[in-house]
Amino acid sequence: MPSRSYPAPKFSKEEIAFLDAPGATHDEAVATLGAPLIDLRDPGVLAYTREVTARARYTYPDWLADEWRSDVVKADAKIWVLFIAYDRHGQVLAHEVCTLETGELEKASVAWRLAKVKDQ
Repeated sequence: MPSRSYPAPKFSKEEIAFLDAPGATHDEAVATLGAPLIDLRDPGVLAYTREVTARARYTYPDWLADEWRSDVVKADAKIWVLFIAYDRHGQVLAHEVCTLETGELEKASVAWRLAKVKDQ
């Protein structure tokens, strides 16, 4: 049983290619990708997430019932984040897709923005 996510496991290069275009803006990102989970004007960062949960189906014998049973097992979810840094004029400065290492998206967004783009 394959993992499922919506609409894709990660953000594809094609899906976010517009962010590399000169003059890409905050408003264009929101119009193209939809409402972000995080939009912090100060320091200027958007965050979008996608989750992929690995699943496997296994079949095993139930000797007491004299039949076979089947269950689905889920592994820990992997959360992909698309961070987009923008300046006070709304111009996109940088973007990156990475996994969320902590459960605190807002703190991770601010830390990424401050580390990725210095004083814009």
